[in-house]
Amino acid sequence: MTKDPVFNQVTEIGDEAFAYNSTFTYIKLSESVTSIGTSAFNLSTALETVILPKVLENIGEKAFRKCNQLKSINIPTKVTTLGAFCFENCERLVEVVVPSSIKNFGRYAFADCYALERVALEKGIEELGFSAFNYCTTLTSIKVPEGISEIPGYTFAHCTNLANVTLPSTLTAIGENAFAFGDKIASVTCHAVKAPKADDGAWYGIKPETVLYVPSESVGAYLDNSSWSAFRSIRPIDGKEDELAWYLLTNDSRRIAMEKVGMFVAADDAVNFAVLDNSGNIIADDIKWARFVQLSSTTAVEPLASDEKTNLLKSLVGGKLTLIGAKSDILIYNVNGVKMLQVVPTEKQTVINVGHLATDTYIVKCGSQTFKFIKK
Repeated sequence: MTKDPVFNQVTEIGDEAFAYNSTFTYIKLSESVTSIGTSAFNLSTALETVILPKVLENIGEKAFRKCNQLKSINIPTKVTTLGAFCFENCERLVEVVVPSSIKNFGRYAFADCYALERVALEKGIEELGFSAFNYCTTLTSIKVPEGISEIPGYTFAHCTNLANVTLPSTLTAIGENAFAFGDKIASVTCHAVKAPKADDGAWYGIKPETVLYVPSESVGAYLDNSSWSAFRSIRPIDGKEDELAWYLLTNDSRRIAMEKVGMFVAADDAVNFAVLDNSGNIIADDIKWARFVQLSSTTAVEPLASDEKTNLLKSLVGGKLTLIGAKSDILIYNVNGVKMLQVVPTEKQTVINVGHLATDTYIVKCGSQTFKFIKK
């Protein structure tokens, strides 16, 4: 065998044909090769470059497993089968394009490719493999193409730098721990009108501030689907938030329609939430967390905007500003710095009538804490 073999007039590379080889660095397969057998180049630890023929249809199980020096691979557009573990633990592989011709996507196909930064999954792929990209810890974004109906278990688990995920309208199911331990995921965009079913732990470890974007007409369906309860913020893809009312889902699964009740808003997630009715009576307090979704076109509540984290719980409902936790005089100024109101707080909650104030933005100061509200 030469150090860098070139294969001519060969139609198939047999099982384990060149496995465990630590000498050759370059391989060019003949344009006649249509199949690469199981473990054909498994643990070829010096292999840096592979030129695959355009007519190739099958890449067998473990075909290039643990080819630790392999940095790129061009999968031909006639390949229909990626065998299990075919590129598993190619730890220097940086980029891969999976062509639309793939019909059979083997389990762990690209798992443990720690340097894999970019993955392009072309439209037309019929399936993804179980744990296909598990532990691809450098991967930052993924777009699952239209046509895929299921993401199997652990497909993108332990992708610890994954930040953005896009899911197709054809998606119906997400397997166990499919995106588990993706604690850097900042946004997920799902185009499916019907909320896909997600198995336990599909989004395990996702951070509370991760935003889920869905079709505007489907926000309610995602709210009612426990599979998506890991997301505290669900927003319409089209961004038309001002046309929709906010709903609140508490940590004990109580759903409260905002057009019927008011709400205290805490800027600090560590601060408890409380919910009030339109008369200012407390419906529920000691709510450890809340997530918001948008369902209807009517609203009677305008949550306050906060400029900084505050321990005050606050609400603006029907011309009444209500505060819980105020211990100092409450001062209200207009944007020109003119003091409009000064109120001594009461023991439990302080209700201030601001209905007579002109339409404007106002600044509220209470001790060292400051926030603003808009009177419309």
